[in-house]
Amino acid sequence: PNMVERETNIFTMDDIENYGIDKIAEMALERAWDGTDAVYMSYDIDSIEAGFVPGTGWPEPGGLLPREALKLVGLVAKEGLCGMEVVEVSPPYDVSDITSLMALRIVVDALGAMVSHGTMGNHKEIIDKPFVPF
Repeated sequence: PNMVERETNIFTMDDIENYGIDKIAEMALERAWDGTDAVYMSYDIDSIEAGFVPGTGWPEPGGLLPREALKLVGLVAKEGLCGMEVVEVSPPYDVSDITSLMALRIVVDALGAMVSHGTMGNHKEIIDKPFVPF
């Protein structure tokens, strides 16, 4: 299925430049929280400008600046997450571990945003449910 059939939302760099990170985060969170009990964040490291994160399988010229990425992560995480991951980090392509360090900073900033907004652990009852095999 294509993105239209899946009703996927996509925000481009033009959208971010036109609306700003705050508005993009607001629109994304409005959709993410609609009808759900929890939100899981998957952060793709190659959304960041290639010069800052060379250790990825698909470096993306024209991506987010690190400060924009960290602000976006903080805005999303402060609402509370049930979990998260940082994907597309490829240490064999990394230079001086700067991509790995950026991935670490994304996780630390997400955790810090949840702690400072009192949302850390808000989804414990969802996460701690016993596993029931299919």
